[in-house]
Amino acid sequence: MTKFFTVLACSVLLLASGGSALAQDGSGAVDSPAGPMQSDRLSGKCLDFTQVRTVSVPAMMEPCSDRSHQQWHRAPARVPGYVSIHSSDNNVCLGVSAADHSRVVAARCQNIPNQRWMLAPAKKDGRFVLTNQLTGSGTCLGIPETATRENVGMSRCGGFAGQSWQVGG
Repeated sequence: MTKFFTVLACSVLLLASGGSALAQDGSGAVDSPAGPMQSDRLSGKCLDFTQVRTVSVPAMMEPCSDRSHQQWHRAPARVPGYVSIHSSDNNVCLGVSAADHSRVVAARCQNIPNQRWMLAPAKKDGRFVLTNQLTGSGTCLGIPETATRENVGMSRCGGFAGQSWQVGG
């Protein structure tokens, strides 16, 4: 019981000081306020997508704005240790393409393995490295050095700048 209150008190202090709290399993599985999703690479650009009308659309990096397509938050998934990453735009979630596991897409939220993410703290404060339940722990969400707007995808984890993300507000 004392351990619970110690963890709770530390979390309250951390949040009150403007920090972010991680779930006890380190997953980042706490609801977060909506905000932009940015990588260390491509300053001034945020994760975005065009209107989701059918199954899914590619995720891309675009100049940051206050558009709902660029406002993301994380919420606990139904599988312990994982979160889903929701857009503020009409029940849209970030996922990995089921057909091509290297592509990252925005699609209607369904709480399926390709829309479940594990967040591990990155070397920079408040940033995370994201792996996906479908592709496993060896591949991370990232932006290659030669990135263009179409180049958000999954690649071998390696601690590269393009694999460190701020997720939500």
